[in-house]
Amino acid sequence: MLFTEAELKDILAFFNSASGKKYVTVQPSFLNQIFAGMEPWMQQTSEFFLSRFREEMRKKGHTV
Repeated sequence: MLFTEAELKDILAFFNSASGKKYVTVQPSFLNQIFAGMEPWMQQTSEFFLSRFREEMRKKGHTV
């Protein structure tokens, strides 16, 4: 089991509290900000791996 009964009750109490309700309300916006900030890094990483993949395939005589 991931959580004990006591822990689940604590979690439920949190989500029923004012802070828990605020957390649920702001979480989507917070996650959108995180993903927006990560977008340039993800794009750069994707381009890097695609470039390396093509390079390795060319070394093996494949055209990609």
